[in-house]
Amino acid sequence: MSLIDLEKGTKVHGFRGYYLKNEAAQLEMALMMYALNKLIKKGFTPLITPTLVKEFSLYGTGFFPALKEEIFRIQDKTPDNQNDNMYLAGTSEVAILSYFSDDVLEKKNLPIKVCAFSPCFRSEVGSYGKDTKGLYRIHEFMKVEQIILCENDLKKSEMYFAEMLGIVEEILQELGLPYRIKNICTGDIGMGKYYMNDVETYMSSREDYGETHSCSNLTD
Repeated sequence: MSLIDLEKGTKVHGFRGYYLKNEAAQLEMALMMYALNKLIKKGFTPLITPTLVKEFSLYGTGFFPALKEEIFRIQDKTPDNQNDNMYLAGTSEVAILSYFSDDVLEKKNLPIKVCAFSPCFRSEVGSYGKDTKGLYRIHEFMKVEQIILCENDLKKSEMYFAEMLGIVEEILQELGLPYRIKNICTGDIGMGKYYMNDVETYMSSREDYGETHSCSNLTD
């Protein structure tokens, strides 16, 4: 039974386009709900976030200016505000953190734990011709995100970081997937990040590990 159609995906979308079919389509949705429900059971508030975001959200979350070439821009003007460019977010992290912009968070209400489901869009600039086989480094995919906002205390933020990484490991262990955790060096982490781990899962079709998860601590 056909599970993935890359030929038709390329015809309709272009390079890195794909269709999921039959059990692959069902598996995609099942994985998303499995991850979302696990986070809800662990005390996270679920969101479905906007995919289109304003420029301020990408600057405010540290994706601009460094990653500007990797984000799809939709148009130069929007109907409600002619000065705002609109972009397709590469992660719901942008919309989740922007949800709290301009808010004053009371210490008594912390930590705030939020999870979200959203489509994600990435141009993958500079990766043409690299890792192009199969569904890897694709332009669009679905993802479940987890965010914890806590008080400005390094020990507490490290504790919550470990909690989120533990959830990732729990998911991979329950799925029976081999994985490894990488400490990312300062030169490779994004703007504003204090510490970062990538989690790579073994992919038999590639006969190698590939990044499937990432956890970051941004402090204040």
